[in-house]
Amino acid sequence: MKFFIVLALTCCSVAANAQTVVDAPQTAPVTDTSKVFERVEIEAEFPGGNAAWREFLM
Repeated sequence: MKFFIVLALTCCSVAANAQTVVDAPQTAPVTDTSKVFERVEIEAEFPGGNAAWREFLM
């Protein structure tokens, strides 16, 4: 009997804490999937510039 009570309470708590589904915002479909990127638009850089990066490496 205790097993069924614990099982029922567990199921209720799991159902009460379940995440709700939120619809994703609608975006336009991507039409060109064959494009291959060769360069990034914004290069990554170390905070403080190259001198700070060299100091970090030493």
